[in-house]
Amino acid sequence: MNEYTIHIDRGATYNCCLTFFNDDDTPIDLTGYVPQLEIRENPNTPLILACTNFVILNNKLTFEFSPTDTDLLDVDLAYYNLDVSMLGTNIRLLRGKVVIVQNINK
Repeated sequence: MNEYTIHIDRGATYNCCLTFFNDDDTPIDLTGYVPQLEIRENPNTPLILACTNFVILNNKLTFEFSPTDTDLLDVDLAYYNLDVSMLGTNIRLLRGKVVIVQNINK
């Protein structure tokens, strides 16, 4: 499993496009998998934000949070998991910290 820190500007659009690779450096085929991404202040705290806007195309997984979504991130640091599932099998592709840059302009 990979770990990666993402930085999100609160109140702004956040886009991400990812490709995951097998041990032989070929892209993992994500066709048919259902992605799930959740952000929580701590692993055992209530959900702050979940992503439901995913596109899987040409072995790339793309997702986006709207400004309305990122405005919900009223903490400075949170944690996320990015999983995919198909037919009862769940695979954690990525996890890590979310650094939230608070909006200074009002």
